[in-house]
Amino acid sequence: MNAIDLVRNRLEELSLTEAAKVLDNRAEQAAKAGWSYIEFIDRLLQEELGVLLLRHIRHLA
Repeated sequence: MNAIDLVRNRLEELSLTEAAKVLDNRAEQAAKAGWSYIEFIDRLLQEELGVLLLRHIRHLA
């Protein structure tokens, strides 16, 4: 198992399913754009938060 698979598994274990889904794409973007590790993690967390906020809004409606 390679590093990206390990990270995806950890994200899934933490129920960060959206971050796990976009991990490959964001890792590729990070490599091409030269993001720092912090920028990369922040982008993953933004994806997860976006989905959580949408679920919350739909629940309120």
